[in-house]
Amino acid sequence: MQLPANSAAAKLIGFQNLKPEKSTNFSAGGVFRAGKLTVTLDAYQVKIRDRILGTGSIFGSGGATNFAIVTQAIVANGNVLDPTVTQTGINIFTNGASTRTRGIELTANVPSDFGSWGTVSWSLSGNYNETKITKLGVAPASLGGIPLFDASARANLETASPKFKAIASAFWSLGAVSATARGTLYGETSTYASPDGGTYYLQKVPTAFIADLEATYKLPGGIDLTAGANNLFNKRPPTVALVPGTTNTTLVTGGNVIDAPLSAPYGINGGYYYAKVSFKF
Repeated sequence: MQLPANSAAAKLIGFQNLKPEKSTNFSAGGVFRAGKLTVTLDAYQVKIRDRILGTGSIFGSGGATNFAIVTQAIVANGNVLDPTVTQTGINIFTNGASTRTRGIELTANVPSDFGSWGTVSWSLSGNYNETKITKLGVAPASLGGIPLFDASARANLETASPKFKAIASAFWSLGAVSATARGTLYGETSTYASPDGGTYYLQKVPTAFIADLEATYKLPGGIDLTAGANNLFNKRPPTVALVPGTTNTTLVTGGNVIDAPLSAPYGINGGYYYAKVSFKF
């Protein structure tokens, strides 16, 4: 369960009230033009101190390491524990770490006029950034000095989001007809999963390309007919098990194994195809 921060139950374990985060930001950039081409470039660094983050799972029962004080806090929070439940635990938001994020962004835009074939507005954007944990908080003494953030919680900060992302798009227009084609390239992501907080299994989602397409026809009277597809080629993240070698029907410590990775930067539902009619008054 998510134990409320600043609550009496949280203080029972030893967690103190949340403090405001503090940050120091630096950025620099420029705009470059050559004919019809416009390019912008920005670099940045963001340092956050006393960052408010969710901890890893802290178990009262059913984990690799258990603490009676966790179960006591769950009860003190007003929750009634089912005696048949074999695994109990908490997560809590706390000022648990300091982080540094460095990155660079690039965008480029250029129009093209093809005469009787219409016009196209081309755009390209890309971002590369990296977040590092520079300081980790210490768990309260009642938790025996365990890491406040387990491998999964640390990966959520550093590797669960792609370091690289690029988007290329083209908007074509000719009279009443227009169309947009867009492609997004996501870099690799990874995190760690664990059924009990003891053994952690690496989950990776490789680099992926997602294509979107939309076309619109403008009718007289302010009526637009639109059809399109998000994730045109029905790309899905790879199927993974919480524990390698199991399937999503296998029971692990009393729970079903998930079959979707924890860190996919795009949706698990695949393609979305649509058509719509819009009116302008």
